[in-house]
Amino acid sequence: MKVASKSISLSEMLTLSSASFFAAIVAFSEPAHAWFQVCNRSTESVSVAFAYLEIGARRCDIFGSCPPRPQNGWSSQGWWSLSPGQCVQTYPHELRKRNTVYYVYAKGKGGTEWRGANSFCTISRTFTLGNANNVCGNGGEWKRFKEVRTGNARNFTYNLQN
Repeated sequence: MKVASKSISLSEMLTLSSASFFAAIVAFSEPAHAWFQVCNRSTESVSVAFAYLEIGARRCDIFGSCPPRPQNGWSSQGWWSLSPGQCVQTYPHELRKRNTVYYVYAKGKGGTEWRGANSFCTISRTFTLGNANNVCGNGGEWKRFKEVRTGNARNFTYNLQN
C-alpha cells in the first residue's frame, strides 16, 4: 500500500505556524479587563463608598524598573446601592499597576456598618471627591473606611458579610 504525500511550501508552513501560535495565545491569555469590585454577601441591602489613590498607571521598562508614579491624592466615590447577592465594579483599572491599598465603607439598611480606621469625606448623594482624606467641605461627612490590601492582584473582589 502506497501512501500519498503532499509537499508543503515554506509560506504555507509559516501560515500554519502563525495561526497555531495565535490560537494558543488567545486560548491562554488573561482577559483584557481589570477591576476592584464589592459584593454584598450580607442579608441586608447596603450603600457602598470606595476610596483610592488617584495616580497614573506605572510604566515599567523591560527590566522591571518602574519610575515614580504621579500622585494626585486620595479620592472617594459613592454611593452604590446593593441588594443581597449583588456586586458592583467600583474601580475599573488594573490594580497592581496603580496601587495595592484601597478603602471600602458600607452601611446596611438594618444599621450594620463595614468600617475601619481611615477617614475619607463623603456626601449624602452620588459623589466623587478629590483630596478626600484632607478636605470635607459644607455638606460633607467623614466616614471611617476599611483598608483592603490587594497585593499583586490584577482584579480583586471584596465581600461584605454579616
